[in-house]
Amino acid sequence: MSFENDLHDWHIDGVMLAPSEITLFLHLYEARKRIRLGGATRCLLNDFLVQNIIYEAKIVSADEQPELHGAEVARLEASYPASLSGTAPNILTISASVGLEGAIEFRDLEVIDL
Repeated sequence: MSFENDLHDWHIDGVMLAPSEITLFLHLYEARKRIRLGGATRCLLNDFLVQNIIYEAKIVSADEQPELHGAEVARLEASYPASLSGTAPNILTISASVGLEGAIEFRDLEVIDL
């Protein structure tokens, strides 16, 4: 799965959790996006602050980046074992310039420009 949106310097304004779905709300100046991650099985988000600026966001899959995917799965396993939720094939990783960092395991991705 490719992720062609460069989210460097975008701000994460909010996160909405629903059963098997996580939605991120983002903005950069006047532009706004909503990223919906369907079939979410595990989520680890740390350091959510008043200001959250993305340094890098990328999708990691076992097929394309097996070593990085394994490291992200291990990070999720430390907090949320798969035996409690199952697994999904993709992981969205977020590293921050400021604030929120994390990993979200999911099946489907939808990026909506608002």
